[in-house]
Amino acid sequence: MTFVRIFVMAIAASSIVPSQLRAADQPGKFTLARIVPAGSLLYHHRVANPEREFLTKHWSHVWEALRKSGIEKDIMNMITTRTPTEEDRADFEKHWTQAAELFEGVAWSDLAANESLVYVKSREDCALMFRPRTETLASNVQGLIAILEELANFDEGMRLDKSGAHGGHIWTLSMAWTPITLNLFRRGDVLGFTISQAAANDILAALAQAREYERLVDTPRYREAMAQLPKPEDSVTFMDVHNVFSMARGFAEGLIAAEAEEGIDIGGGKKAKILANLFREVDIIDYFAATEETDGLKTLAHSVAKMTPEARSKKLYKAVANQKPITGVLEHVPASASGYSATSGIDLGMLYSWGKDMLEHNFDEGPQWLARWAEWQQVNEFNLQDEILSWIDGSMIGITFPGAIQTGFGSSQDFVFKIKVNDDAKARDSFFRQLDRFSGTLTMAPAADVNAEGFRSITNPMMMMMMMGMKITVGVDKGWLYISDSAPAINKCLATAAGDAPSIATDERYKREGIVPKGPVNSASFADTSNAGQELAMMFGMAPMGLMMIPPSPEAKPIRSILGIMSKLAPVLAEKNFERSRSSICRLEGDRWVSQRIVNYKGYTPRKKTEVPDLAKQREEKKKVKSSLEGL
Repeated sequence: MTFVRIFVMAIAASSIVPSQLRAADQPGKFTLARIVPAGSLLYHHRVANPEREFLTKHWSHVWEALRKSGIEKDIMNMITTRTPTEEDRADFEKHWTQAAELFEGVAWSDLAANESLVYVKSREDCALMFRPRTETLASNVQGLIAILEELANFDEGMRLDKSGAHGGHIWTLSMAWTPITLNLFRRGDVLGFTISQAAANDILAALAQAREYERLVDTPRYREAMAQLPKPEDSVTFMDVHNVFSMARGFAEGLIAAEAEEGIDIGGGKKAKILANLFREVDIIDYFAATEETDGLKTLAHSVAKMTPEARSKKLYKAVANQKPITGVLEHVPASASGYSATSGIDLGMLYSWGKDMLEHNFDEGPQWLARWAEWQQVNEFNLQDEILSWIDGSMIGITFPGAIQTGFGSSQDFVFKIKVNDDAKARDSFFRQLDRFSGTLTMAPAADVNAEGFRSITNPMMMMMMMGMKITVGVDKGWLYISDSAPAINKCLATAAGDAPSIATDERYKREGIVPKGPVNSASFADTSNAGQELAMMFGMAPMGLMMIPPSPEAKPIRSILGIMSKLAPVLAEKNFERSRSSICRLEGDRWVSQRIVNYKGYTPRKKTEVPDLAKQREEKKKVKSSLEGL
């Protein structure tokens, strides 16, 4: 049964409980780290922290709003519309109801109350583990077993077996149509899931200290990575990026060898060759590691990404790492800005050259494609390298300002996008020459309201109608190409860059909540997120307006259902409105990218009663009333 297979996958996915659901009864330690074997490609581990209690309470309102949204009915309806017969639909609805009842029997948030961990070493050797809340451990295990038992009864090809090893227990759900098994294991206060019984046995042996193996936390690369980061309080992450790409490349090369050995050509080998070469070129990162901590009403994440020794010889690395870092970022951002994002960018010329090399040497049709591209450029008197890429330096800064217009999506925001150029005159002439190609559809005029020469305003009838009269203003000044939807915003940036107006460095909130870049950086950002949840909620709340453009036909029913789901998610998104701001910074230090991120939150205020209506309950009550009236 297709439903059963989907349901099994849903159980595995749903058991990955969001980290914000963690309760913080006690500090917790990274005790399960010793279970993770060396050679793991991915390892993520989170423990409880009392300092995050306010976030747990914030998130509890989000999950409660999601529970009350009633979207599960819409999802079920979307699936049943594609069910061929009434009998199949009735069967599906019965199983759906049973599944919902069984899921209610598990306190999913309690599973990860003290500790949660996921690691992936291979397709067979991967696991999701928990050290749950003690008070609900027994009932949660029984609830999970009940789900597996019910699944085993759904289809003749499914069977549930129980086994024991090393003082623990394993419940294995096998399926006739796949060698993959879903395994629930428990030993003491630790439980988890694997997709192979062998992996579950190995974990039980490790928990019982009855197995000799090399641990990830004892390997030199892991220790090297952790030595560069603050001690974790909330979570730790390690990803062996180099071996991920090596395995992917090995898989592709295996396909090539298989075709060659069989003496056949079905096209798989050619595609695999392309993928193998692509994986080889993008394999420039050795490992990525990160730790996270909570300090009052903010969380701090620190990360490091080390480059491979061979990275410097690859064009992709040169396109990214050879860019000069940005200095004096804040000198470009006015004090009135609500946020900014700056990056040293990419050497687009180098990236363009790399792309052409990939086409030429990896695709049979590559040389012909490049020849047609060269011919098109010649016919249209356009050369991408000379006309565009040659004058773009790569550095970019995006700046946002609170807008004066209130829309259905919340308060509008003005933006200014700045691109560093290496030749003002060439950039100005070339950029406007390309715009002139669209003179039939664009209306351009001198921007008299900009306090600099040579700027133009661009409008389009459709843009004027759909975007409330918005016009784009562009121009080049003192080494930067400006693109903005607001001439006053450009003037603010011009004044700040000239030193005639204060920058965001003088703003008290930014100094309090942001990461202030000191010296050259490769990227830096700050964003006011204090109303992001409400703005998303307003946008999703307008989804029903799209129903007017969707015909009430059977084929369009899934689309109409999606729009209905979006509108019901609006109250959920409104609850996700407890951030204040986000800020980050990144530097290239030798052969390592070193980053830091801060998220500031609003404090938690207890509520007397829920502010979210129970939409599912309201609909059921309306149905009862309607049924009563029909019976009169």
